[in-house]
Amino acid sequence: MDFKKINSINININLSGIGSKIFSYWQKYFKFIFFLLLFGVFLGGIYYLYATLYKSEWSEEKKNQYIIVNKRITKFKEQEFNDIVNEVQLRKKNFEEGAYSTKDIFNP
Repeated sequence: MDFKKINSINININLSGIGSKIFSYWQKYFKFIFFLLLFGVFLGGIYYLYATLYKSEWSEEKKNQYIIVNKRITKFKEQEFNDIVNEVQLRKKNFEEGAYSTKDIFNP
């Protein structure tokens, strides 16, 4: 094999010519390229919504874990609800007892 011939091959790349060709293609097709990108993002969003809404499946372990966590939260919220109900009943009782009049210190 003659390496001298391989090394002597001159490759002339005209970068300004390539740049101008790329720019001319960009000017011709930039609206189409943006449309394709927009359409791709739109399709990706549709697929994400579909996968999230219709293909969401939980394993039995994950379902049981969710139920256990929500039972704890529900019991805690039930206790808060009972405390608020008791406070409302106490206020109602105080209101029904009526107000008693006190001596007006500004009018002797």
